[in-house]
Amino acid sequence: MKIIVGVLLIVFSLSNTSVSQDLTNEPEAKLTKEQIADFKGQAERIIKTLGDYVKIIGDKSQETARRKSSINQAVKLFLSDTNVVQVSSLTTKKITEYTIGKYLNRLMMLRYDKVNITWYDMYMSDEFKLRSDGKYEAIATVFQKFDGVTNNEFENRRYTDVTQKNIQIIIEKLDVPVGDKVEVKWRIFLGDITVVDTKL
Repeated sequence: MKIIVGVLLIVFSLSNTSVSQDLTNEPEAKLTKEQIADFKGQAERIIKTLGDYVKIIGDKSQETARRKSSINQAVKLFLSDTNVVQVSSLTTKKITEYTIGKYLNRLMMLRYDKVNITWYDMYMSDEFKLRSDGKYEAIATVFQKFDGVTNNEFENRRYTDVTQKNIQIIIEKLDVPVGDKVEVKWRIFLGDITVVDTKL
């Protein structure tokens, strides 16, 4: 069975989105075009980092210590270790959810002699919605090609598919008091990863 990928809590302070404002209960302002462009760029780099970690974790030729380290760093990219990654298979026709840590550990233990995972054609939405918890949310779409091969005296099989996935992007605002002003900082995390479609 193939486990779909879903990958350092990297905390980004976006210098050109830091502002000062009075400590008042004003309504939440909309994000500017400049802020959205910054967030998209940061999110794309985080997703690429996750994809790189996933490739290392699935690669049987990598040293175990490096693969385990990549798991630890990948989990830190997410808002919470309870965030989930959906897994699909053309063989079973089922979609299953795992927490990010469990998913990555299962990925490392896949019963193939060789695994190659590639992400491509990533698209980042321009729409950042304000959530009820005060965080902004957007969706990135990415395509993943999975290729797993087992070829030994006991078994000879190959599994390949391409999965379209949606990756939740979470933007958290931090208000840092400086005298009677507030300096606004932003942190970017990954959220849940869901399967849209799986095909050959």
